[in-house]
Amino acid sequence: MTTEDLDAAKMLAPYFDAARMRTQDPSVALLSAIIADAAAVQAARNPPPPAWRRLLDPARRTWPASAALAACALLGFWVGVAGTVSIDPTSFATTLSDGSTDADPVATFLELAAME
Repeated sequence: MTTEDLDAAKMLAPYFDAARMRTQDPSVALLSAIIADAAAVQAARNPPPPAWRRLLDPARRTWPASAALAACALLGFWVGVAGTVSIDPTSFATTLSDGSTDADPVATFLELAAME
């Protein structure tokens, strides 16, 4: 520290000592006024978006998820009632190039990919 800094510190010391001795907290009215003023400034800077932008807000996108869930439930119900879908693994059997049948669709896909 230079001598100028020491002189400035000595000059400001009584003010810092007085600030350290003060123990009173700000009043509730003062804090309420500060918070109300901050809320007013924030509301003026960030006006609410128009209605069409609120629909595009990712935080409010619940209707597409609900529609997808309902569509999947209806599709599952329809497949269950129709009864035309078989989950028998032998129904997936395919004839390979050597004339044998393979019930593994992954192996079939890999063989077809290897042909190209």
